[in-house]
Parts: sequence; structure tokens; C-alpha cells
Amino acid sequence: MDIGASAQPQAPIGDVVPAAEAAQRQAHRATPAVSLSDMRTAITTGQARPLGNTVTDIVRYRSAWWLYDRDGWFQADDPDLIADLDAAAQLMAAADRQVQRRSPTG
Repeated sequence: MDIGASAQPQAPIGDVVPAAEAAQRQAHRATPAVSLSDMRTAITTGQARPLGNTVTDIVRYRSAWWLYDRDGWFQADDPDLIADLDAAAQLMAAADRQVQRRSPTG
């Protein structure tokens, strides 16, 4: 998985990604809490994990959800967004397992 400064948001999953995009726009005015290079390291070393195999601009790190922005990573702090991300992570995990079982290498 290659997470870098050129990461782009993925297609919407229900209301989760639009909500995350709104949070990103709001957070963009703040200073990023985690730099792009630090998060890349966290993902590479397994300290952070993406929401799903195809949604890599939202990650779970330090017991919180983090949102990608071109300037860095911002921690989600809206309770509704966090609840949506928790639910989406469960759905994505199930979908990722299903894809893995059906893939030729799975």
C-alpha cells in the first residue's frame, strides 16, 4: 500500500466519505496533528491501518480516526463522524474479507 503526499480521496461509501470531506475542509484551517511522512511511517509499520483496502485516506491510529489532507493528517473529533467511521470500518472489513476470499490469490 502506497500512502503518500499524492493520496486522493476515494469514492463515497454512503455518507461516510462526504462527512469526512466536510471534516477535512473544516480541519484544513488548523495545523495538522500528524505530518504526511510520520503517518506514512505509521502505516508502513502497521501502527496505523486504513479504513479499508480501498479507502486509504482515513486511518485508525493512536485509538482515533485520522483524515488525510494535503498538508497532513487531522484527528476526527466530531462524535457523529467517529460513529460513522466505526460503522464503516466494520462494513469495509467484511467487504475486504469477501474480496480476499474471491480473489485468485486468496
